[in-house]
Amino acid sequence: MPSHDPDLRILNRIANSGRIVVASGARRYSAHSGSMYSIMRPQDFDITKFAKYGNLRKAWDYLRVYGGHGAGIDELTYSDFSEGEVSGDIRNVVQRILQRSYQPQPTRLVRIPKGSGRYRELQLQTLVDRTVSKALDSCLKGFWRSRLPRLGQDVHRMYAALYRAIRQHRAYVLAIDDIRNCFPSTPIAPVIDLHRLYIPQPDLIWLVGQIIQCQDGTGIGLLQGSPYSPVAMELFLHYYFDLQMELLVRRFPLLLRYVDNIAYLCRNVREGLVCDSPVLVDSGGILKIRLGGHYVKQIKTQASHIY
Repeated sequence: MPSHDPDLRILNRIANSGRIVVASGARRYSAHSGSMYSIMRPQDFDITKFAKYGNLRKAWDYLRVYGGHGAGIDELTYSDFSEGEVSGDIRNVVQRILQRSYQPQPTRLVRIPKGSGRYRELQLQTLVDRTVSKALDSCLKGFWRSRLPRLGQDVHRMYAALYRAIRQHRAYVLAIDDIRNCFPSTPIAPVIDLHRLYIPQPDLIWLVGQIIQCQDGTGIGLLQGSPYSPVAMELFLHYYFDLQMELLVRRFPLLLRYVDNIAYLCRNVREGLVCDSPVLVDSGGILKIRLGGHYVKQIKTQASHIY
């Protein structure tokens, strides 16, 4: 169906011409996940419905088709499981969830080269633990999308908003921020506390805590590789970054954030390199962002002309 948004049509033409490459999404996710147990009000959560074999089996089947196939600490991939073994493992985790004895296994660390001697570290859960995390993600996705405006953003519309702001404000400098080590440096306790603000249901809070708990005992780090971690990360950044940055937004024509990537549309390079937000402190050219009561992340700003 053609778009009625003229700016979006323009951006689509630019994207199709090859001048801009955009990523468009995961509509296949929403089409499939509708068959899994989901709620729009946390108080309606029923752990017996969540932990049904059929619900967790749908999450397993979804991940087998669309999820990553990397093995967890048990070194097992989907091809290693017979039908009977899949059924047995899922029924086992069903009982452990209902008995509140479910405890995810330790994760396997995988380092992915990013260039310049740097790595992205993924903590891979076992396939069964990933299944539980995926089922939780599907269960709460609709609720969180009604609360977190940046969750599941359409990239085309972000480009369209940027295009409109450029025309309206005649601003031609884009300052790019990258929150370094975003997932590994996130404190877990504030993430759990934020869930408690929104979720009054004790079974659901327990399940969230089991899924996002820190494996190494430090209390720091969301698992980058767990299906529910992006939602938990979005909740954390919405509260500790987006809401705190509202004062800063007034100085700039537009601020965009996509998970840990942030872009400010600025009128000149100097404006893009100077930031005096109350949540940021300057430290020798490196901006540190105060999240969850700790200076746990670093942002290094680069500003450049886009026209």
